[in-house]
Amino acid sequence: MQDANGVMLNGPQFGWENPSYVYGVGLHGGDYDIVGSTLLATPNILFGHNNKITWGLLQIFPIK
Repeated sequence: MQDANGVMLNGPQFGWENPSYVYGVGLHGGDYDIVGSTLLATPNILFGHNNKITWGLLQIFPIK
């Protein structure tokens, strides 16, 4: 990161579950250097960061 002027706040609005179905993951090697969180058994990082950008999600499940 070249400057520290930005802040990202994220509220994915998941319920409280035990055991949690969201877990931390890091992909390091080759062209990848990513840290974040994902849902159990999914091949993507839903919210996280690398050395250039930060991303997140809001309300990914419908409210019933």
